[in-house]
Amino acid sequence: MKPKPAACDSCPFASQGRGYAAPTPVAQPALLAIGQGPGQVEANTGIPFHPAAPAGRELRAQLAAAGWPVERVVFDNATRCWIRVGKSDEAPQAAIAECYARHWGAPAQALTTGPAAVPVLAVGTPIAKFLIGPWAGLRTAGAVYERTLPERTLPNG
Repeated sequence: MKPKPAACDSCPFASQGRGYAAPTPVAQPALLAIGQGPGQVEANTGIPFHPAAPAGRELRAQLAAAGWPVERVVFDNATRCWIRVGKSDEAPQAAIAECYARHWGAPAQALTTGPAAVPVLAVGTPIAKFLIGPWAGLRTAGAVYERTLPERTLPNG
């Protein structure tokens, strides 16, 4: 498994999370795809939506079928480590908020604002709830929203 960076040491979810999957580097991004969190393959390899993982294989196939140049997609996750709560792989909203403040908030805001802004694809209900509010769900599936990413900080910071 890929080790976590020092920024994770003080995270309240550090002992629960396994591995670490950083975003895929892309020189000229066309899309930011954010999932809820890495699965076991992604936690082991450190690559979000890894092509060998079920979710990565499906998302990449769907993006390609829709005409998105997959090599220009930044793949990331709301939580950078694999967090399991009971039998669920669904990332808790508190863990998403921690990772947003520690890791992906500022880079995502930089990608999605200004003249070279790219669209965000929220892959899954947990990340959609975080980005557009608690009412996100089945009625918002496939919907397009124009808004900036939330400005959030750590609860004690």
